[in-house]
Amino acid sequence: MEWISSKLVYFILKNKTIKDDPDHIAFYKYGIEITISSILSCFFVIIIGIITGYFVDSIVFLITLLFVRSYTGGYHASTYARCNISMCLSFISIIFLKTHIANAFSIIGYVLLIPLIVLIVSFFCPVENRFKPISKEKRPKLRIASIVVSSLMCTLSMCLIVFSIKLGETIMFTMVIVSLLVIVGFIKERRNENECNS
Repeated sequence: MEWISSKLVYFILKNKTIKDDPDHIAFYKYGIEITISSILSCFFVIIIGIITGYFVDSIVFLITLLFVRSYTGGYHASTYARCNISMCLSFISIIFLKTHIANAFSIIGYVLLIPLIVLIVSFFCPVENRFKPISKEKRPKLRIASIVVSSLMCTLSMCLIVFSIKLGETIMFTMVIVSLLVIVGFIKERRNENECNS
């Protein structure tokens, strides 16, 4: 990953598209690495979806996860490999929940999940990443946006579930995964802050 990003940055630098400055080079290198890692994560999830017969669910999972997490933040793995693995494991968890847990859930069970998800989002979000800090001005706006987006996604999933559309379960379980990643991300960032301050 690092080798590919270095080669791409060198190519861009050679064509004089960016400044020959260490900060600019580091910024673009990081951006390319993130982009490649995100594409690979999505690719692996879709492959898992095709193999398991949950291709449409994989697309819905990715759209829901990436859209909601752009507001809420959450757990960020320390390496790109771990990021790819955690994304794949998250989707495998969705498949497991759909095949083994969903049938045991009643409408009331799904309804009870909504306030729990919104409560977690309200309390912890937005989760700041030390590599991508959030300004004090943006924090309240992102918190409101996180609550609104999460509430809308939960409402959409409930509407689909009520009409027996199975993709509603995918959205709801993805929201559960997002909530868990929010908690894990919050704990991880607090731990990092404590280590820096000690």
